[in-house]
Parts: sequence; C-alpha cells; structure tokens
Amino acid sequence: MLGGHFTVSHDVDDDLRTYGLVSRGFKGGGFNPGTAVPMDRRSYDPEYLWNFEVGVKGDWLNKRLTSNTSIFYDLRRDQQIKLGVQNDPSDPLSFTYLTDNAQSGTTSGMETELNWEATGRLSLMASTGLLFTSLDQLPEELADLEGRETSHSPTWQFATGARYSLTEAIFTRVDVTGKDSFYFDDGNNQKSSAYALVNAAVGWSSGDWSVTVWGHNILDRSYAVRGFYFGQEPPDFQNKRYIQRGNPAQFGVTATVQF
Repeated sequence: MLGGHFTVSHDVDDDLRTYGLVSRGFKGGGFNPGTAVPMDRRSYDPEYLWNFEVGVKGDWLNKRLTSNTSIFYDLRRDQQIKLGVQNDPSDPLSFTYLTDNAQSGTTSGMETELNWEATGRLSLMASTGLLFTSLDQLPEELADLEGRETSHSPTWQFATGARYSLTEAIFTRVDVTGKDSFYFDDGNNQKSSAYALVNAAVGWSSGDWSVTVWGHNILDRSYAVRGFYFGQEPPDFQNKRYIQRGNPAQFGVTATVQF
C-alpha cells in the first residue's frame, strides 16, 4: 500500500495563489468477524484512491476578504462499501454488517469558502460544496444499484454565518448549515431528506475568562442521520425502514478560563 502526493503552486501576485495536485491514498483491507459471515466474505481488499485537484486561494481588501476554491476528481479502486445482511428473515437479531469491495467508484466536486471582515464589528462567512459520486461494478446481489451515488454523500452542502461584536467584550453569532438528501446505506435505496439547522450564541470575554450561552438546532428541526432497512417486526418480518434522528434543540452555557 503506497501513497503520496505531488503539488505545484504558483503565486499570481501577492494576493492570489493557484495550485494543482495529484495524490494517491489507501485504506487497508481487513476481516469481517462473526460465524454468520459467508466464507467468501470473511476478508475484504484494500481500497486505493487517486485524487486530482486544482484550486485558487486569494485575499483582498487589505486581507479583510479571503477565499478558497477547489475542484477535484477522485478515482477509487476496490472501493470498500458497507452492507447489511439479515441471516434469518424470521430472527431480527441475526443481522450482520460487513464490508465488501466494489470494483471501482468515482467522486468529483467543488468546494468554496469565503470569509469577510465587513466592519470592525461584523464578520461574515459562507462555504458550499458540490459532490457527485458513483458506485460501479458492485457485488452480484447489488447489481441493480450500480451507478448509484455512494451512501452519506449529499450532492450539496452549505454553511453560512455572521458574528457581531456588540462591545469589545460581548459578541453574538448565528449560523445556518444544511445538506441535500443522501442514501443511508450502500446496500439499499433508502434516503434521508434535505435539511438545514440554525445555531446561535451570545458570549462575553474578559482577560482569561469567557462565557458563552449557545443553542444548537434552535428551531428544533427533526432530521435523519442514519437509516436501516430490514425485517424486524412479527409476524411476517417484512422489510421496513428505521431512522436514527439527529439531536433535537439543545441549549447550554460554556465557561472557559485560561491559565
């Protein structure tokens, strides 16, 4: 398993840099433990990834505005995928997760990040990402999923936020994060829904002390982070989707002292 990277960068001027890189990474193979795992799936192979990327970084307005944009293409070989197998349809406890290999997969996309010190008190940030993935040459029982997106790979994601200093000691912050729908698993077509979450905070700092009152998902949005699809309920144990939801609205206080 060999990996490495080669990067070339060019400073167009004092405020703008372009770059390109080629890298090769890997993820080690391993074993699927458990007596219920079929003999031909006891082990899985290493995965290899070739990454090609170009990008541009810059700052303007006396370094008050900074940006970072990249475009990438990844070629995956022997891509490791997660599968769920119910060994006995009448026994919901006989459910086994294992790792297998697809022959190949591709990933491409773009990421952009902006940070702007709008005034001495107001800072703004925004980032977005586009992601396009494909699973190719899957195991025989998953052939109907070939060409589908990889699990947990939303097509778009974003984050935007603002921080405002009311005084030198007191600040407020609001941010919104969101992502597109995504497949829960490489072995079925169950998907989440797209969602966006709002977070906020008010803080005070003086010397070595700081206190922040914060809220996560303050609108109490219900959203799914994991999903499962198997037979669990008697008498007929038909396949059904089960959802693991993300955290509901949370509020707290954090105090910090440095010494």
